[in-house]
Amino acid sequence: MPLKPKEEDMEQPIFSFSTIANATANFSLDNKLGEGGFGPVYKVINYCM
Repeated sequence: MPLKPKEEDMEQPIFSFSTIANATANFSLDNKLGEGGFGPVYKVINYCM
């Protein structure tokens, strides 16, 4: 029988589009790591919130 995740385990941070764009240098191809099942994957460059 699968375990049900606790609600607190499901919490994820939410980032605005502009925050993600800044952290990836506007989705620069230099920061693109590859493609995943949900689309492109980018590395984040030294970004402090």
